[in-house]
Amino acid sequence: MVLVSPKAKIENLNFQNELLLFENYKKSFLPSLSINFNPISFNRSYRVLQKPEDGSYSYVEDYSNNSSIGPQYDKK
Repeated sequence: MVLVSPKAKIENLNFQNELLLFENYKKSFLPSLSINFNPISFNRSYRVLQKPEDGSYSYVEDYSNNSSIGPQYDKK
């Protein structure tokens, strides 16, 4: 079948577009898997500590490093 008229070409393109939209709609129901990775989360701060002997306060440096990795599974 040869599409020669502009109207026939437009209808063919609209049909192909609807097919692609439907395929994307079906694929949106598939599960997805992603990996979250946070290699460095460094924190340097001061904390206030109270001494039990006399009740006075002192500042202590606090260093911490947190890293995380994990999968995330999503399903509609």
